[in-house]
Amino acid sequence: MKNLFLFTLLLMTQVMLSQNLIETRTASLMDGDYLLQGTVHLELYDDNSLDVRFENDYLTTNNVFDVHVYLTNNNNYADPINTSGMLLVENIGSIDGIDYSSGPMTFNLPAGVGINDYQHIVFVCLQFGNLHWGDGTFGASEPTFSSFNFKLFLEGPYDDTSGEMTTALHSGNLIPLSQPFNVAPYNYNGSESVVGIPSADIVDWILIQARDRNNWDLVIESQACFLLKDGSLMDINGNNGIRFFNLNNGSDYRFAIYHKGHLGVLSAADISAGSTAIYDFSSSSTMAQGIQQTKSIGGVHVLHSGDYDNNGVVNNLDFNLWNSDAAAVNAYEHFDGDCNGVVNNQDFNLWNVNKSKVGETSIYLP
Repeated sequence: MKNLFLFTLLLMTQVMLSQNLIETRTASLMDGDYLLQGTVHLELYDDNSLDVRFENDYLTTNNVFDVHVYLTNNNNYADPINTSGMLLVENIGSIDGIDYSSGPMTFNLPAGVGINDYQHIVFVCLQFGNLHWGDGTFGASEPTFSSFNFKLFLEGPYDDTSGEMTTALHSGNLIPLSQPFNVAPYNYNGSESVVGIPSADIVDWILIQARDRNNWDLVIESQACFLLKDGSLMDINGNNGIRFFNLNNGSDYRFAIYHKGHLGVLSAADISAGSTAIYDFSSSSTMAQGIQQTKSIGGVHVLHSGDYDNNGVVNNLDFNLWNSDAAAVNAYEHFDGDCNGVVNNQDFNLWNVNKSKVGETSIYLP
């Protein structure tokens, strides 16, 4: 029972990490005493797991006999090779091994091994006196994602006295552990989830879409992440900013951002993948595509509240949603406009002041 309690507590307090490839190093294999060729990668994922992956072009002598694969920082391969201090990846030989001589294969490395801890990979035939079968040297690490930094504030939870948003949903333990955009009209099927909200500064989930710069209707990739009270973003693994994994570094995109209960916005300018600059929607109304797509509160531009059905227009349909349960408490609802877990007249007021406001039509959700 005690062990079960500790295990449950660990799950409650740790963030569930997704697995996206974030960094890679590559080596070309070379002959030693035997034929060895092909490409091998060290691959780091955002859950901090590290793999050694051989590509399809991997090939060695058909009779692989007690060959062990190691990572090392010592490239003195004079026979017999001293394997002390090396990290064993796998025995790929026919004596208690896998007997791989060609084709793709992947091996998981022990927890705690870093992508830059070792510079070389070497194949050693132990059965015949630690012979140098072949080797390779890893190149510099290369990121496999594009990271973006945005700043934005939501009208509902924004407090112009502190210049920050409130975190009542977090304080009330109301923020869901899985991204909430898997329903209409978003219908986003992303797997973003956590087993514990990673920061007390989190306001709520938001959805970000990278769109084609020339065709704003075309969504290239979507990611759900957390919005912090200072307007910055945090991904589900606790990293600042948001990472996209299917964009081309150096290419330009437009970005649409959505929150339940607020009108979505589209960046008014192209943003280059790989740029480290912060795109700040709060700095000016001109940062959002369209006419007055944000409103100024004390000089800070915020997203309009009141679009409770998320169809891009604040109208009577949003009022009807609010009116359907206008006294809900401890609730996580689209029509909780001020994001405090209580549906009441304050949420009506947010709708009322913005009614008839029309969002940027190019990012309307069907």
